Amino acid sequence: MISLPARPGFSLIELLVALVLLSGGLAVAAGVSRHAMRAVAAGGRRSVAATLAAGNLDSLASMPCASRAAGSLSSRGVSLAWSVLDSAGASFVQQTVAFIGGSGPVTTSFETLLPC
Repeated sequence: MISLPARPGFSLIELLVALVLLSGGLAVAAGVSRHAMRAVAAGGRRSVAATLAAGNLDSLASMPCASRAAGSLSSRGVSLAWSVLDSAGASFVQQTVAFIGGSGPVTTSFETLLPC
């Protein structure tokens, strides 16, 4: 009986196992990248919300007390509403910012006292 020398290489089973492991790793990577993209988008909307609130507050602070009034605005998926209550020598401003975050709707309120 003549025996053939063993040839170097991979068996079909080894290749199939490697392909299954590689496809599983790629599926996990796709899921992680989707989650990361959602987090980045939510962070962008949170940044827009903070910028809108700060800009609106600066605008209100530059007005005379008698001109400060409630209102609302919307920009790039972010809604901002504010109310103004005048008291002795100051205005109480409450701002409410709403946007869609990574896990659903987010609403944040800011309260500030602006001197006249």
